[in-house]
Order: sequence, then structure tokens, then C-alpha cells
Amino acid sequence: AAAPDVLVTDDAAVSRTHEASFLLIDDDPDTVFLSEVELQSGDCRLYVSTDRAQTWSSVEDTVDSPVETEKPPGADQSPETDPHSDCTLGSGSQNIRTELEQAPDGTLYYLFSGNHVDPAERSRSVMLARSGDDGASWERAVVDDGTESARDEVEVNFQAHMAIDPDNPELIYVMWRRSQGGDDPRPPTRPFMAVSEDGGVSFTDPSEMLDINPGFDGPRPIVVGGELFAFYRESAPRTEDDEPPEDTELFVTSSDDRGQTWREATLLASALDASEPIPHYDRDAGTFHVVFHDNRNGDLDVFHTSSPDGSEWTEAVRLNDDLLENNVGQYYPQISQSPSGRLDVAWYDYRTDLNPPPGGEYRTHGDDDVVDPGEPLGLGSNLGVQQSVFYTSSDDDGRTWTENIQVNDGRIDRTIGTWNNDYFVVVPVSIASWDDRVVVSWSDTRNGTSLSGTQDIYTAAVTRAEDDGWDVAQLLAIPAAALAGIGVTLLVVTAVLRSRKEVASI
Repeated sequence: AAAPDVLVTDDAAVSRTHEASFLLIDDDPDTVFLSEVELQSGDCRLYVSTDRAQTWSSVEDTVDSPVETEKPPGADQSPETDPHSDCTLGSGSQNIRTELEQAPDGTLYYLFSGNHVDPAERSRSVMLARSGDDGASWERAVVDDGTESARDEVEVNFQAHMAIDPDNPELIYVMWRRSQGGDDPRPPTRPFMAVSEDGGVSFTDPSEMLDINPGFDGPRPIVVGGELFAFYRESAPRTEDDEPPEDTELFVTSSDDRGQTWREATLLASALDASEPIPHYDRDAGTFHVVFHDNRNGDLDVFHTSSPDGSEWTEAVRLNDDLLENNVGQYYPQISQSPSGRLDVAWYDYRTDLNPPPGGEYRTHGDDDVVDPGEPLGLGSNLGVQQSVFYTSSDDDGRTWTENIQVNDGRIDRTIGTWNNDYFVVVPVSIASWDDRVVVSWSDTRNGTSLSGTQDIYTAAVTRAEDDGWDVAQLLAIPAAALAGIGVTLLVVTAVLRSRKEVASI
């Protein structure tokens, strides 16, 4: 059963735009961290819950406040990171992510992208902040400095992901994608990486990983037994207007020399409009799990596959249990695992939309000659209006999955905020797991209007009670203030009209 939604962001600005949330359960299991970005102020922010996501409070010092903001005592702001002061999309108009990891000694890592303080620079750099006091103060390192380039074209580094070697926590890998602007012909988008051998204090020079276009996101790293695995999406090449689109391919590759060379990649999936593969490694069972969405059935569905070694993968299983080929899209699944081994998956879902998009033409997966009437329901076409968050779980290593349940207690109007209009910034949900519950975070527009565009971050917990319902004790444990706030409409000043941003690619 799902608990009432909880507002995380405590921002009074009417035109606030919160996005890119990421959840991490602390080594103290009652404590949860949440990172996110407020796109208007440019702050990368951090929140903490000490009651398993029932209530949230903001950490006083954000990771990357504007340079003119005076830092509190003990908060380091290295001169070499001063120019990277802005966590907004920047003039390069790209997408945005945050990510949290924790080392065995409790060090908290916060991965993000920072724009140059001078808008004329238009560059974007990958940054890693680390904290030994649960986010009260931070030290920052530049993973890839987009500003120190003699190139005339703009360098935009973004959508970074990291992995800590569990056998050597001083060894940290960061992977991201780099796009460049400037005069045509522009350099292609490529995946890059850098390595730290001192726990994130410094990094090697960035290097291009593979000669492929990763599309929406940077590769995602996992370290197993000293071997570095990278999961990535390779964008389908463009086709002529009268030609059917080609399949997008999802891959995994590995390296035993810290990313200097890579083995031949293994194909995970090939389908229209596939998202990036989201990996998880079960260290107890020795199994890789990957979730993704694709359009093999004519609309976007969520799938799961697994492998003992990254080379042979099970047939992908569809996780959303709505009707097949019903023209409803499920977007960007994320996966986590409880300490006992349960797999949890959540995603954005349009099945509750009261204004579904029209049907569409799509090429049947695997057959170039079969075409059904209409246009495909895809990542950038036939988008719905009202969105929800759905969840499923597996207690048998992904062989079977529970009935889908809706996590949030309403619908998200995506004509407001970052998804469908001003920005077209599409960021996945986040999910984290305990044995008795799972928490999911998402961006939500319930407090906004078409004029204010207000977007906040919410969370909700799903419990594992035997009767599939909430225990009375758990309901009573939710603070009265949180219950009183559920369903209350936030008053907004309708005279505030947000300036239109450049359309951002995902």
C-alpha cells in the first residue's frame, strides 16, 4: 500500500522549478538523503529525513550555491571550483541529473554539473562534492572542467554517473556524456570518463570511452571484482523522412584496466525508442539486473532482464501490467534492491491520463515491412498530459513481479513545469528500498498553474504489510503536519509569468 505523498522541497518562490531528485539510504537505515536542483536559482540542494522519508528537512548548506553567497564556517569553497556556480540548465540547454553515493566509511558523494558563472562561457563541467559530516560541509573536485578549453565551440558535460569500487573505496569512476556546440560541423556527442584514486580528491584527465553516440544519458558504471562494467544506450542513426526509423540498441561492456580498453560489447536489447539501460548488481546472488523502456509493442513499456555475468541475458519481461498495445506510455524505470534481496522498480506512467494521445503508426519490432496505422507513441511524440508514478516488485530474482500499484495520490499535470513545454526536461523518478518499505521520489506540478509553472519534489512510501495495506501504527507515525498538508492547494500569484526557456533536448 502507498502512504500519502510528502512534499520535500520547502521553497516559497512562486516560479520555483525543482527537478532531478535522487534518493540514497544512509548507513544508518533510518536516514535518507535526497538531492535535487532548483532550476530558477541554480542551486543543487540536499534534503535529509531521519524517519525513513516520512518527513524531510533541507540541509543548511547546499552543495553548489552561487559564488557570491557567503559560505558558513567550515564549508570549503575551493577557488578552482568558483566559476562553476550555476546548476541550472545553462545556455547550452541540456538535461540535468544529480546522483548520490556513499563510501563504506560514511563519506557522502554528490555528483552534479555546474555551469560557468559567466553566461557568455556557456560551458558546463562535471563536479563531485564529498562530505564527511552528512552534508553540513563539502569539498569539491572538478571531474571535467569544460571552461579550460581552447576550443571555439561550447563544451557541455552532463548527465554523469559514478561507481565506487567496493573492494577499494578510494577508486571512483565517473562517466558522462559530452556535447559540443559552435560552428558546423559540430563534434558528435560522445561518452567520457575520469578516474579518482584518492577518494574523489582529484581525477585523471577525461578520456573518450567509446566512439558511439550515447543519446539521452551518460553510461552507468558498476564495479564487480575489480572489473569495470559500463551500461549505455547507442542512439539510432537518423533516417530520411520516407524511411522507417532504426532500432535503438542497449549495450554492456567491461574493462579490466580501469577503462583504458573495453571488451566487445554485449547487446541487451534492440527496439524503437529504447531508454538507457538502468543496471543494478545483486552482490549476494551475483546477478546483474537491468530495466529500461522501449516501444516494441507500439507504445512505451517497461522491461527487465538479468544476467549472471553480463554476457548472456534473459528474455526481457514486461513489467507494466496494463493492456498490451493500449497506446499508453510508461517512461524511464528505475530499480533498487532491499537488504533481503527484493527487487523494486518504479516509473512514470500515463495510464491514468484523462486526455490520452491519439493512436499512432509504428513499425512492428524486428520486421521492417510491417507497419500499423498511426504514429508511434514515443519519447518525443504523442506525449500524454496527466502522469502518475507506478511500482512493482519481485521476491524471486526477477522471475515474477507483483501487480502494479500507483505510488502517488494524484495525477501530475505535465503541461506545467519542465516536461512538455518550456524546457522539455525529462528526468526519471528515484527509488530506494528497505525490507519493509520502499520510497519513491518524483517531480510534481500540483502546486503550479500555467502561469507560475511551479514544480516541486514529492516522495511516497510503499509498505510491505501482509494484508497489502498500511499498519495502523505506521499511519499514526506520520506527523500531523504532514497529514494536514496533503491535498492543500498552494496559493500562487497568477501575475507572475515565467520567461520562456530554450527547448532542452533529453
